[in-house]
Amino acid sequence: MGNGLVVLMVFAILALSPLSGLAIIFAIFYMIYERRKEKTGNSVFKFQWEKTKGDIRKYWWLVLLPLALGMGQILFAHFAMPTFNEHVMARVAPMLQIGTIIILIPQLLILAFGEELAFRGFAQEKLSNIMNPRIAILIVSFLFAVGHLSNGPVVVVMYDIGFIFINSILYGILFVKTKNIYITTLAHFLANVAGVYIFAIL
Repeated sequence: MGNGLVVLMVFAILALSPLSGLAIIFAIFYMIYERRKEKTGNSVFKFQWEKTKGDIRKYWWLVLLPLALGMGQILFAHFAMPTFNEHVMARVAPMLQIGTIIILIPQLLILAFGEELAFRGFAQEKLSNIMNPRIAILIVSFLFAVGHLSNGPVVVVMYDIGFIFINSILYGILFVKTKNIYITTLAHFLANVAGVYIFAIL
């Protein structure tokens, strides 16, 4: 347990740092190390097609909820808080060039998978072993949201981070219900793709 807390503290420090992407790399490498050390077949890396199909059928609404929430966030901001869309467009504009659209979809998938492995499969799973899973979801969602901080007007940044925090809670709930990192990756990926697509057409 002591070693687990140290590992989680390193992850948290990295997630809260300006180089928050290092938290993902650290978590994935630690999970690979741990899996080899314990030589166990049980792993969040293991893909089970039948289980995944069943999880999608059972929790399709929870998979699509972050997508719907993200679309609502962007559309509301388009009319009520245009500076939010300008704030996000400044970040994603290079990704929306026609020449990179083909590369963008795989990038969004890899990014969603990496974040889900690190924040749900690693941090949330480890925290849930030492505390109430609901508290673990909240702590991990806080780290996830702070890891997405960017410069901008306070109201705009808080609006952005607030929705990221809520989506992270939804991914956390989905992971608790399914223990399937591929389902949370699908939910995360769909939300990201929908967001980029809406920004592309606004």
